[in-house]
Amino acid sequence: MHQQDYFQWETYLAFLEQVLLPAFYRRCHRIDLIQDNASYHKKQETCAWFKAHRRPVEVFQLPPYWPRLNATERIGNYTRKYVPGQYHVFL
Repeated sequence: MHQQDYFQWETYLAFLEQVLLPAFYRRCHRIDLIQDNASYHKKQETCAWFKAHRRPVEVFQLPPYWPRLNATERIGNYTRKYVPGQYHVFL
């Protein structure tokens, strides 16, 4: 689905309805959806959509910040411990 405008809750729900559900659930696959903490994921309208579609879609919300899930954090921690005297910048 090509999106030219700003991505928001309406376009997110349109993506779920037009792309995700037809591609997976209608082919007899249950959908496990992992979401980050974008503001449109937490909107009341989005939550209501997921509540109405509990059977085909199960949502897993990532925590707001969890360094153990971020590979850059692990690499930075390793280099700080085992490469003394070096400056490391991760973008």
